[in-house]
Amino acid sequence: MNVLLKYIGSFMALFLIFKLLIHMVPRENFQRYIRFFSEMVLVFCLLSPILHFISDEEALLDSVKYNEFMEGLSEAAINAERIAFTQNDLYISQYEDAIALDASSIAKQHGFAVRSAEVTLSEQFEIERISLTLAEEGKEDVIIGKIILDNDGEEGTGTEDEACRMLKEDLQNCYRLSEEKLVIRYE
Repeated sequence: MNVLLKYIGSFMALFLIFKLLIHMVPRENFQRYIRFFSEMVLVFCLLSPILHFISDEEALLDSVKYNEFMEGLSEAAINAERIAFTQNDLYISQYEDAIALDASSIAKQHGFAVRSAEVTLSEQFEIERISLTLAEEGKEDVIIGKIILDNDGEEGTGTEDEACRMLKEDLQNCYRLSEEKLVIRYE
């Protein structure tokens, strides 16, 4: 009988603490959350002796440990997926750099200096776009905003000549690209 009175006294003390906590919160929005939390704790406290008599304590602890293990396992699986996704991004970045380097070397074989080379790959490692900015090899240009001045101080034309057209055809044949996926700017 003494254990039952002690349990009821503890339950009532917890109930009063939660009631005071609910009234101390200034906003009604927060009161809903605190009320929900306190009701959950009170229900658990009310049911804990009943559950203790009905179920074996060891089985309950084993069930809790199993659930913790399964949660840890699911978190590990999620982390493995994140690592695989990150590695996929790393591989795409490395392949983009390798293709840009290869396209630059093809352009150099055609007698162009490559100012910039950008490659974009899809998630399936297919080339979505190759963008090259070229200049004549050995020609020193100064880029000021959008105006290009050559060695003579005259504005460059930026036209595409025969060598640039041949380079475009070689890149299209090498990477099996359509014309929309290959952008070559000649300065």
